Amino acid sequence: MKRRHARETRQYYDWILSNLPPIAVPYQGNVDFYGLRRVEQGRKLLLEGRVDALITFAGRYKNEPGMEPAPYPALRRVDLGLVCHDSQYARIVLDQFDRRIQLVKSAGDEEG
Repeated sequence: MKRRHARETRQYYDWILSNLPPIAVPYQGNVDFYGLRRVEQGRKLLLEGRVDALITFAGRYKNEPGMEPAPYPALRRVDLGLVCHDSQYARIVLDQFDRRIQLVKSAGDEEG
């Protein structure tokens, strides 16, 4: 997963991490993190060869041509909170969100 940057002579790793701060990874060499607005942006950069790896949900691109999952364990779990006003619309959104979370949990390695 090493590559040479066109403007530099040192070898380094590129990783894409969406919506989380840089984390400690068990790899030698330098790791550069780039924040994304959407994971699909990282998919495009990875398939174009502009980055070396994408950190995302393990099942998201499981059968994607040109992408191969790395045989590494999960790097970190993150607890996220969702805060909103108490309204009828918010209750509908939260109900749909809860259903989606349960679907993803029940799918295991596959994204629901």
